[in-house]
Amino acid sequence: MMNRFMFDSRMEIKRADHLIYVSLKYTRTIDIMNNIFDRLIATYDFILDGILDKAKSEKKIDADIRIPGLKVKKVKELYPDDELLSDYLDLYLIFRKIRKSSQMRILEFRRGVTMTCMVDNKQMDVTIDIITGYYKHVMTFLEYMNDNFKTFLEEHDEDDYV
Repeated sequence: MMNRFMFDSRMEIKRADHLIYVSLKYTRTIDIMNNIFDRLIATYDFILDGILDKAKSEKKIDADIRIPGLKVKKVKELYPDDELLSDYLDLYLIFRKIRKSSQMRILEFRRGVTMTCMVDNKQMDVTIDIITGYYKHVMTFLEYMNDNFKTFLEEHDEDDYV
């Protein structure tokens, strides 16, 4: 059994999977892409909350952190030597910037549907292939967390999921 944070993150990634391989395949809209980004961000949020909850229970941090940028900063401080984790968290911040940016719709309802947005003063084009790559990257992040953060995945009682 996995803890509630990992369980919730896996549920979000399942939703993203459905959005990519079913909804986006047939509708090809920017709205679906935005929903996918929301699910990928939520996946990260649950993982970050789990890491920080564990750190709080181990008295490594004092209070709950609610601001996403501060969460990332604190996790990077907790694991300063983990460059791969840092790279994954940087991608999370990019997802958040994409989601908050103003977006243009190009070729909506076609295979070449493209969401164009400005991130850090650079134009970014997100296509079906790119967002699928992001999804796969988040799946790799979940595997990385599963493989390298065993203490994060401690078992809990069934009551923790109610």
